[in-house]
Amino acid sequence: MKIGVTTFQDDPWEQVTAAAFVEALGARHQVARLSGYPEGDQQFDLLFVIGVRPLWRFKLDEQRLRRHCRIICETGEYSLDRRATFADYYGYFLLNGLNLAENNFRIPRFVRDDLLYPDKNDDLLCIFVDHYLDRAPFLELVVEQIERCPFPHEVLHQTFEGVVRDPDWGKILAEIARIGTGKAPYYKTLPFEEVAAGYRRAHVFMPTHVETVGVVPTEIGACGALTLLPPRTVPDGVLNGVAHVLYDRDNPVDWPAVKAQTTPERQAQHRQGVLAAYGFDNFSRALLAFLETIPSG
Repeated sequence: MKIGVTTFQDDPWEQVTAAAFVEALGARHQVARLSGYPEGDQQFDLLFVIGVRPLWRFKLDEQRLRRHCRIICETGEYSLDRRATFADYYGYFLLNGLNLAENNFRIPRFVRDDLLYPDKNDDLLCIFVDHYLDRAPFLELVVEQIERCPFPHEVLHQTFEGVVRDPDWGKILAEIARIGTGKAPYYKTLPFEEVAAGYRRAHVFMPTHVETVGVVPTEIGACGALTLLPPRTVPDGVLNGVAHVLYDRDNPVDWPAVKAQTTPERQAQHRQGVLAAYGFDNFSRALLAFLETIPSG
């Protein structure tokens, strides 16, 4: 098949996902990486539009797309997404209830183990704190837990300025309060390669808000890190294969027990658990198998 893979915004997740589609599909098919609408005389048997329901989100022009392809497939987060679009197929990453239509198919979550691997200074506990997002946030709780850590440590945090070391929490919390809900981004968007360098250094990952998908625990877990999080921070099933410890204000982080899980041997175990559950080969096989179900034109 001749396949196009396109995105309509320069978001790190979308770019990494599109690159993974190109690599996986390119093993058996002719694949082109696009940005936006196909141009000129480009023609495809199948066009993957990567994002979170991008046809609906960006109000894309159906006729403009169909001039260049026989079949359109878009992607999204959940199976139970009722936003109707003109896509012929819909690929989702997480099952939440019923698979509503015959043209829905599940895409296994994946990690890029070529970028995500342990690269740590084991003399200093490294804690990676996720960026703030105003979605059931608990950054103050995270800061409280870190202040209880009795071991020499450093903190990496994705902020307005990028990934910074040992941030000034008072300044950050004051800036978040000053900006206010929905007024501006709470962090600087960075290329995935730059953020991945911080993931590789981290022994521990602490999210700051409830996640709709929960990609980071799997990615940072491939780097051998342990995730510390309150209950119900990520969707059910995401933590399968991911080394993690639950905490809350009444049950604070047991830092000596956490430290015991950050040895090189435990890092290797954490990584292998993630790769077994979210290895790239699983993703690649599922995509290629999906193509086998598409009627020839």
